[in-house]
Amino acid sequence: MYCKECGTQLPETTKFCTSCGKQVMSSESVPPTPTYPVKIYNLDPYELSDLDNFKFVVTKKYVEFNGRASRGEYWRYSFFSSIVACAILFLASIIGLLTNGFVAIGIFYIATMIMGFALFLPGLAITVRRLHDINKSGFYFLINFIPLIGPIWFIILMITKGDSSANNYGEPTSYLPVTTEIQNKYNLQPSPTSQSTILLIILHLALLIIGIGFIVNSLKYAT
Repeated sequence: MYCKECGTQLPETTKFCTSCGKQVMSSESVPPTPTYPVKIYNLDPYELSDLDNFKFVVTKKYVEFNGRASRGEYWRYSFFSSIVACAILFLASIIGLLTNGFVAIGIFYIATMIMGFALFLPGLAITVRRLHDINKSGFYFLINFIPLIGPIWFIILMITKGDSSANNYGEPTSYLPVTTEIQNKYNLQPSPTSQSTILLIILHLALLIIGIGFIVNSLKYAT
């Protein structure tokens, strides 16, 4: 068996992980029964790279609302989606400098609508699974509609580390590093480092600020 906290392989009789010291669920323990049937995917246990994670979420879990999504899985998907959005904003701004500005606004809105329709469902699904990871109902997403405090509360939930063992929504995900065998079998990149999740959160927030800046500049130029 493996430690759900750090991924270390352990003997079946071990009660505490020899690497991180966390208590390990014994084989005789009965994990909680998930609230809804949970489909298990072959790459669920592995910490995937940004690109691999994005492809996995979009192609395999496009409308998967059951199960869980680790903190790293959620933020890597959000980060890659933000890169796509910023690239569109950047191109729109460049076009705006070369034209009268209104062309850039038109391209921006058309591209945003296409991207929004394409990424809305997988984005909502992974958000619900991220809430499941901390044993919260997906309806907690609605706190975003509470003025001022709601979005802040939501971000706090999204950066909260998930349960290290099974909860009411299933087993944890993304707790094992990608081995060489798994890389070759599924054509994957190596797992990111453990510190990269925090960096991704910072970069994601920075990209949001940059994106808002592009929108403001484009609107000013158009007027």
